[in-house]
Amino acid sequence: MTGHLVLLGSVGMLAAGTFAFCFAGPMLRTRLATRPWVERTMATAALVLLTAPRGHHAALTEGHEFAGVARPPASSSRAYSPGGRRLSSSSSSPRP
Repeated sequence: MTGHLVLLGSVGMLAAGTFAFCFAGPMLRTRLATRPWVERTMATAALVLLTAPRGHHAALTEGHEFAGVARPPASSSRAYSPGGRRLSSSSSSPRP
């Protein structure tokens, strides 16, 4: 019983917060002046936040299963490898 109340309370709080943001946005837009580059940056940030979970999911899974504990460090280090090339230990010969 308390589990259902906690769930309903959490959903209610999220709904109230979402409504507050949706209401405050148009009300504050007329009071705050932003520069065009700030608006472009915010639009880009919103796109990144919307697409990032898909990229993380693809990097950490194989099919529908978790790829293993070695995949998160490997995918993180690959992003910082020189030239963005995939680092592979399967072949001993260097790639051109």
